[in-house]
Amino acid sequence: MRQDIDTTHADEAERAVLGACLIRESAVDEIADWLEPGHFRRGHHRAVYAAVLDLHRRGQPSDLVTLRDALEASGTLDQVGGVAVIASLTDGVPKTANVEHYARIVRDKALIRAVRDECRRLVDEAEREGQSGAALLEQAEAAIYRIGSTSVRTDWVSAEQLADELGPVVERLTEQHQAISGVPSGLADLDWLTRGWQAGDLVVLGARPSSGKTACALQFAMRAAVNVQVAFFSVEMGLQAIGLRALTAEAQIDGFRLMSGYVRDDVSLHRLGEGLAALGSRRLWIDESPRLSPVSMRSRLRRLRSMTGAIGLVIVDYLQLLDPLPEHRRESRTNQVAGISRALKVMAREFAVPFIALAQLNRQLEQAGDKRPRLSDLKDSGAIEQDADVVLFLHRPELYERDKPELEGLAELHLAKHRNGPLGTVPLTFHKAQMRFEARQA
Repeated sequence: MRQDIDTTHADEAERAVLGACLIRESAVDEIADWLEPGHFRRGHHRAVYAAVLDLHRRGQPSDLVTLRDALEASGTLDQVGGVAVIASLTDGVPKTANVEHYARIVRDKALIRAVRDECRRLVDEAEREGQSGAALLEQAEAAIYRIGSTSVRTDWVSAEQLADELGPVVERLTEQHQAISGVPSGLADLDWLTRGWQAGDLVVLGARPSSGKTACALQFAMRAAVNVQVAFFSVEMGLQAIGLRALTAEAQIDGFRLMSGYVRDDVSLHRLGEGLAALGSRRLWIDESPRLSPVSMRSRLRRLRSMTGAIGLVIVDYLQLLDPLPEHRRESRTNQVAGISRALKVMAREFAVPFIALAQLNRQLEQAGDKRPRLSDLKDSGAIEQDADVVLFLHRPELYERDKPELEGLAELHLAKHRNGPLGTVPLTFHKAQMRFEARQA
């Protein structure tokens, strides 16, 4: 009978890591920030490495003497096999200079074990009577997200390396002779301030309910989708509602009259035909899932990227409606939103595309004297402001002063945070019937 061979262990590499740490103190510095005790398969190896890290964090050397004393003080010396076992770790260490290589092997085997164990658990769950397929899929996606999010490691980059990488970038910027280096928004004044939506940036578009933030985001999506693939996650609105909003804005017709069946004249019908053709030509992909979390977003974006080859812009409508990460579900709403915000920023970096996340504002804004939103008005968490590279606020004064007809249609986008550029305000006109914004001369 064939015996399965366990290929997930790396005992020699584990011993080599520990031996190198005991022989050369600086070896710990090279691996301490990314190799964890849990990555070791052997229990006594985990205990020894945990003690080594503890000594390192306290600024003490991790030699045989200090390690023995530390394990003895914690009552785990006998657990790891005693002094003789610790001393044997330094026997036959190939090269202490190769500690990173050994550590990568240990970490990689730990990753394989994590995937294997999760797959086995999911198989057991799948065979359990009464199991929900949707719930099982969510568990699988959460597990892969959790394992994948801990597998990323970065290294120091020297100024010399950075200069070499920046050379071609600078050359391209000086030769392109255009102000917009990112994905255009369709609003010239906004693009002048931001240079377009930049890859890896998290852009937050905040507004109070019924201010038109979804309409604004759809305009950004439709403009960008002329040139790049755009992923639009709509948690709040269904597919048909999103499509009709995009269509009425593109065709510049009255959306209420269209949905009421009163658009029958030749001009409007012609515009509708052109609008449908334009909508059909856009590289726009819409996900209308009413239950969506950063975990499922990540897997869906990876599938979309495999279908389209590349994604140029991601829009999320809206941030506070996303389900929290699994590890934050029992925590406060503030911590949940902070986790969502951070996850979106990480995904923007991972996919190297701009993410635009719509966000609700606090109700206290309506009691303020000046109704223009501020960074402190972002609902549920200050982490949104911290994680965002760009924060835009959509403001329509007519919503607060309905007795002033001169304010009708006036709107503005206020650039309240811009990590890599200037702040400013973009004046707009809002055509409510068409759910469309356009530039307005200040």
